[in-house]
Amino acid sequence: MNSILFPNLPDIPPTSFDLSLTNPEFKTVSPKKAAKIQPNNSASTIEISNKFSQHMEIEESAVVPETHIPAINLKFVTDYNLTLQEINRNFPKTLNKLDRGYIRITPDSLEDRENIIEYLDKNKKEYVLSEAPENRPLKVVIKGLPKDHNKEFISRELEENNFKVLRISQFRNFRLKTLHPVFLVEIAKSPSSNNTFKVNRLNLFTVEIQSCRKKQKATMCYNCSDFFHSARNCRCNPRCIKCNGSHETRSCSIKTKIDNPTCINCNEKGHIAS
Repeated sequence: MNSILFPNLPDIPPTSFDLSLTNPEFKTVSPKKAAKIQPNNSASTIEISNKFSQHMEIEESAVVPETHIPAINLKFVTDYNLTLQEINRNFPKTLNKLDRGYIRITPDSLEDRENIIEYLDKNKKEYVLSEAPENRPLKVVIKGLPKDHNKEFISRELEENNFKVLRISQFRNFRLKTLHPVFLVEIAKSPSSNNTFKVNRLNLFTVEIQSCRKKQKATMCYNCSDFFHSARNCRCNPRCIKCNGSHETRSCSIKTKIDNPTCINCNEKGHIAS
């Protein structure tokens, strides 16, 4: 038998053999610090399916915003039931609710709303239109102009600055029958309508434009003299608060103070509707 020759190594038990003796660059590591060998087991991919996945792929931009349909407020009269029956027969999805002496009619679509308005006009029914918030005009107050300033000049310059003016009125003292140097302007809402507040010069005057503060009392219509709506949305017959005639109060022939007047809303004596 041939013998195997080993290099001259110190007589060390095999269990405690130190490789650093043969390789100076080798360093031993404590078993607690040594890295454990990880098994190379590649996990198989599990395919899953979701039957609702195609419904979840809808982009956010495809979401259609909810359309607000303004109501129609029908004046409460004795033959209201016949009117509601006709509307329900042609537009069965319409909802009706009693609200402040009016019947609040909520159509199912904008097309139904236009058709109902056409029917009411054809049959000479009195009603008031509700207004969507985005369609309500921006009301601003202009201070700094002379009290005898021409309102047409105000409208013209605002229009030249791309503001659509709907209406201009002037504050007045009804007792003294004098005008205040304060103008109320209604401007159609648009992406740039709020820029009105940045205007500080108008008709060669330095002016201050502020938001109109809403009155604490109920809004009164200048057309029918009823409450909780404005004249621009009123489709009721005009009523005069002075003589209860079928005309607007500003068109009344009575120009003097009325002694012991009668309120056209509550029928009590001693005050006029206000």
